[in-house]
Amino acid sequence: MQKLFQDFDSLTIPTSAFIIFESDDFKEHAIDYEGKGTILGDEMVFRDASEPTDIIWENRHFTRA
Repeated sequence: MQKLFQDFDSLTIPTSAFIIFESDDFKEHAIDYEGKGTILGDEMVFRDASEPTDIIWENRHFTRA
């Protein structure tokens, strides 16, 4: 266990991030990005996120109001 804490920094390097853009145009620009930027030494790659699937539709209801 002590060895894991010694290597904590190397074990906790972020590998991905979710980015929220203000408009679809900015998102499309990022997805089409072909530059040579890097983050933490790795090449930047942008992909479109999938639609959320964690909505429990049974709990959604609509009223006349």
